[in-house]
Amino acid sequence: MTCIVFFFVCFFVCFCLFFCFLSIDWLVILYLIGYCLDIAKEIYRTGRRQYFSNWYNYILVAMVAAFILHYFIWLIGYVSLTVKTDSWSVAIWNLVKLEGTAAYEMVLVSFSFYTLGVLLSFIYLLSMFHLHPTLGPLLMTLLKMMQDVANFFLFFLFLFIAFVVCLKKLYLQYKQSGTRFFPDFASNATNAHYNKMAG
Repeated sequence: MTCIVFFFVCFFVCFCLFFCFLSIDWLVILYLIGYCLDIAKEIYRTGRRQYFSNWYNYILVAMVAAFILHYFIWLIGYVSLTVKTDSWSVAIWNLVKLEGTAAYEMVLVSFSFYTLGVLLSFIYLLSMFHLHPTLGPLLMTLLKMMQDVANFFLFFLFLFIAFVVCLKKLYLQYKQSGTRFFPDFASNATNAHYNKMAG
């Protein structure tokens, strides 16, 4: 009963503070509050070491953290975009003082955390398929295969970084020789654009 009262109080406070949310945001906030309470209850009941022995709980904590970061960063960006002189947003704006495109970038970063949270929530839903007679073994096979795929991507990352370093060195030589032997090299429109990108 106290959990239900707590949900309604949190919902009312959120409604009063963040009147500009969409209806889906209210569902996500309730979902987030429920999972925060569930994580706290399970850690208290089983202990921290036992709770984090299941890797799905790491995903759950990362999912909740991504959603919390989304709403926190979104609030900062929203306040910076819609600051008014006679509202509560002035106090937050005075702390952050984002101007120009930085406020829009904060909103975009917050949406990145939101998409990460949604992705992690769907990955967390995979934990419910462990008991299914057909999907359970397939899921376990997929998880073991992901270790091999991760090893492959590590190898691919090393090759990719080596390629980027070699290509950068090759084009850096082109830029240096162009400015040394051809003085009007930087005035060319294509080369000026390249010089701006290369730094």
